[in-house]
Amino acid sequence: MKNCKHCGEKLDEKRRGLQCTTCKNGLDRYNLNKLQQIELYESQDKKCKLCNKPIVMFYKENRNKLGLIDHHHSSNEVRGILCLPCNTTLGYIENNLDLEKIKEYIK
Repeated sequence: MKNCKHCGEKLDEKRRGLQCTTCKNGLDRYNLNKLQQIELYESQDKKCKLCNKPIVMFYKENRNKLGLIDHHHSSNEVRGILCLPCNTTLGYIENNLDLEKIKEYIK
């Protein structure tokens, strides 16, 4: 049986390549393998970087508690891990609204 070359996770015998899906997707999108994602998650005390609610990584039992890698959409720089509601809200604001206008509005 093969293991992922990044995190050591056992790979399904049918899996092509030398990396697990989490490492492949994380490296392709954010330049973070699974171990680096876990390190970031633990550095945030397993909480959303914005709302501070507990989050979980890598499974979707409760989608609202699922931790998602947040990144700047222009530079692709990773900012942290957010819960689904915060990630969705921030993405909408960042892509569709004027942040300065929002700051002025909520004063």
